[in-house]
Amino acid sequence: MLDKEIIDRKIRYIAINDILYFDVRDIKEKTTDILVKGTRVKNIDGIPYILSKDLRMKTEFDYMMEKTLKFDSDKEL
Repeated sequence: MLDKEIIDRKIRYIAINDILYFDVRDIKEKTTDILVKGTRVKNIDGIPYILSKDLRMKTEFDYMMEKTLKFDSDKEL
């Protein structure tokens, strides 16, 4: 299950009523292979958290799309 894998990567989380919520900022800083569904983020005490069921591992297609749509941030428009 993705819960255990995320915990093993030392991603911060909290448990509310035995439900694990993972720190979105920590996921984005420490991983490159997990996608976060932005519409499912829940703010708890000002920190964005998400359930593991709303996360998924990136596929080859996701990596290809990132590379294709990546814009050079140093260029002026």
